[in-house]
Amino acid sequence: MSIPRETDRLELNINDLVTATSTASTVVLTMPSRQTQTPPLHVFDVAEGSSSPQIPSSSTVPSRQVQLQAPNSKQRDRAVRKALVYKSPEQEQALERIMNNADPALVVVLPTGGGKSLLFTAPACLEHSGMTIVVVPYRQLITETVNDAVARGIEAVEWTPLLQAPVDLVVVSADNLTDQFFHYTTLMIERGWLRRVFLDECHLAITAQSWRPNLIRLPKLRSISAPTIMPTATLPLHMAREFKETMLLPKTRAG
Repeated sequence: MSIPRETDRLELNINDLVTATSTASTVVLTMPSRQTQTPPLHVFDVAEGSSSPQIPSSSTVPSRQVQLQAPNSKQRDRAVRKALVYKSPEQEQALERIMNNADPALVVVLPTGGGKSLLFTAPACLEHSGMTIVVVPYRQLITETVNDAVARGIEAVEWTPLLQAPVDLVVVSADNLTDQFFHYTTLMIERGWLRRVFLDECHLAITAQSWRPNLIRLPKLRSISAPTIMPTATLPLHMAREFKETMLLPKTRAG
C-alpha cells in the first residue's frame, strides 16, 4: 500500500527528515495517516482518580555516575522484538532517533494505532539504556501504561514522592508535576540515570480545557536536562504555533 507523501499535520514530513540539519533544536516527525481526512479535535475532561499499582520500597540511589552508551542496531532490534514490532518505517526511524538521543526536543505525529507506545517501551527494554519518564495526560492512564510495560518484562512504576531510586520506566500524570517530582528528575540526572522524558498525547496541552491548570508546569519539562519526546496522534497545522509557544519549543529548521 502506498504511503501519501504529504499530510496536513506539521511542518516536516518524514522524507525531509533525512535532510534536517544536525543543529536543529526541534525535529518534527510527521507520520502519514491512513485516513483521508484529519479527524476533528475534541476537548477532554479529567475524570476523578483511579487505583494504581503499589510502588516498591525505595532503595538507596547509587552514588556513582553511570556511563551510558547508545545502543547498536542489534540491541535496538532485540529491544523492539521484546516490546512490540515495527508498524511502519516512520515508526522505526523515530525510534532510532529517540534511542540515540539525537534531538533535544522531538515531536512525533503517528496516527491512532501507529505504535506510539513502542517509542518509550523499547528503550526501557534495553540494559544500560537509562531511565525513561512518561507523563500521561490523565491518572486513569497510569495503571494501563504501567501494567502494559510490566507485561513486557519492563520494570515500571507510578511516580510518588516516596520514590527515590531509579526505575527503568516511571509514569506520572500531568497533574502531579510537583516540585518534588522535578527534584526527583534532577537527582536522576545528577546520578547519570535519566535519559529521556515523554509527554504523551502532547496536543492536549492546547486542546483540553482540563489541562489549563497544568500549563504552568508542562513547559518546565523542557528544563529537564534530557531529551523531551512529544508523541501525539493529532496536531493540526493551525495549532502548531500555539503548541510551540506553550511548550517553549524553538523554531523548526530543515536543510
